[in-house]
Amino acid sequence: MTAETHLQMVRSASARGKKSPANPRGSRGGGDCKQPPSAQLLLGIREFNCGAYFACHETLEKLWVGDKRPFRRFYQGILQVAAALLHLERGNYRGAVRLLTKGAGHLALFTPRCRRVDVAGLLRETESLRKELESLGPERFREWDRNLAPRVRLPDNASRQNP
Repeated sequence: MTAETHLQMVRSASARGKKSPANPRGSRGGGDCKQPPSAQLLLGIREFNCGAYFACHETLEKLWVGDKRPFRRFYQGILQVAAALLHLERGNYRGAVRLLTKGAGHLALFTPRCRRVDVAGLLRETESLRKELESLGPERFREWDRNLAPRVRLPDNASRQNP
């Protein structure tokens, strides 16, 4: 199954509130998404957006590990995109593409917004980068356009701190 096919399947099942391999309980975050972002999530977003991908991964991993509900996939999606960007920095094509795909699969469950994060925008940017990398292939992926690096956006200024 291709990454795009998997993502389409997840989105379709998620939109209908159905179970899918990436959405076993049919949850889309529900009331969890309506909560404001925590201080730790805002820190992780700031780290992500300034390119501190390892620090972001560590920050969000604490939230992910500490949350046993299906909502934890929201954190997992963002941290996997951060880890993918870290793989890119370290020259690991396969790891980057794999984690962009997995992260997008998790994020698709929480579109269009969750905890005031523009998840739909992050998902579009993540998919755009993955497509760029796949078009370049493992031989030329280091030529990727750095302007395609995804950013986590809080369009309604969810915090006085600018992540």
